[in-house]
Amino acid sequence: GPRVKSYQEAIEFYGPRWKDQNISVVDVGAGTGLLSIFCAKAGASKVHAVEASRLAYFTRQIAEANTAPGTVEVHEVRAEDLDL
Repeated sequence: GPRVKSYQEAIEFYGPRWKDQNISVVDVGAGTGLLSIFCAKAGASKVHAVEASRLAYFTRQIAEANTAPGTVEVHEVRAEDLDL
């Protein structure tokens, strides 16, 4: 929808600035990992996709299929309990 498109456009606009800065992203409430994937493809060196539900199982599969190995790390945990 329009909200996701707006997020994607913002990530793609700022992403090139991330490539030389070793930027890490934390995507809280990652869901399917769509925004995590956008961030990884835009230039984030590491993305922590945080999803508390069992959906994290699929988030991991989707991220692995669409990003470079090791770029997106999926955490099946509540954000309050995340330890980076």
